Amino acid sequence: MPRPAELEQLAASILMVGFPGHTPTAEVRDLIGRGLGGTILFARNVGDPEQTSALCRELKSAAKDRPLLISVDQEGGRVARLRSGFTELPAMRALGYKPAEPPAIPAMPHMPVAYG
Repeated sequence: MPRPAELEQLAASILMVGFPGHTPTAEVRDLIGRGLGGTILFARNVGDPEQTSALCRELKSAAKDRPLLISVDQEGGRVARLRSGFTELPAMRALGYKPAEPPAIPAMPHMPVAYG
């Protein structure tokens, strides 16, 4: 049977959290250190590409040597958290209405990615 610390890390690894502002809070950094599985970025977290990249690097560094999933609430169209300086994507609904092309495939090379 797993020890309590292992259970806490296993439980944390299936969670994803959001946070206010352009930098992770102390609580989020603590959760990442305890095994948090990932974070989700919203408009309140995202500025220009340089700031967003720095934020992703900071989050990844808090995870040290383990993977951390960083996601963005980015559906395209009206729901776009990555705006100025990022590749503009059409609404996912619009991609589905193009019967001449496989849905989503044409947009894949243009998906915004911040490496850190």
